[in-house]
Amino acid sequence: MRLSLPANFLESLACNGWAVFSGLSPTLDLVQIARAVGEPVRSLGESDLEVLKPKATKDARPNTTSGMYGLNAFPPHTDMAHWPVPPRFLAMRTRKAMVGIPTQLLDREAIKLDAHTNALLRRFVWRITRVRRPYLCSVYFDCHGQSGIRWDTCTMIPQGQIATDVQPRLLELIDSAFRNERAEHEWTSADEVLVIDNWRILHARPKVPEGSIGRELERILIGD
Repeated sequence: MRLSLPANFLESLACNGWAVFSGLSPTLDLVQIARAVGEPVRSLGESDLEVLKPKATKDARPNTTSGMYGLNAFPPHTDMAHWPVPPRFLAMRTRKAMVGIPTQLLDREAIKLDAHTNALLRRFVWRITRVRRPYLCSVYFDCHGQSGIRWDTCTMIPQGQIATDVQPRLLELIDSAFRNERAEHEWTSADEVLVIDNWRILHARPKVPEGSIGRELERILIGD
């Protein structure tokens, strides 16, 4: 039997692009919770449930976010930006409550793009790397009549002079919005599940404080 989500949770997810479902038993399978939102999706050879742990650069796989940033702050990004259609939602839960390393959230609507730049972003081209067959894409994509955003500077490289010229300005606007408009979810209890609309919300992680490397988050990717 599928778990039923309360109406106010779904309304908050639709309105804000993220929502917290609280009061859950920590023993309840996160996969079961995720299926109340949609169908889990995964990379080939991976399991539905992933466990995310802070790692120093030397301990992380090359070409991953941890491999590039280690224990330093992760920049705002969307997950699986290298997929042709990124997962619609992320469901996350802490295995071990640890204050001081919140998940930081930025709504794409808070990024103050003028109408001209916003329109051109559909035409500017980025090259997707970290895949067997690199391909070209734009920041925006459309799927099932809805518009999504992909953004991850670890895997997206501007292609051509126009995209190369616009990227510094885009990074500046994202940084400004992140500093002034971001929300944060502090991981204090294993009875909370955070669901993020990955087509709308960029997320990040601050620098891992000394003594907090034991933080663990469970994550499941969910299709549209």
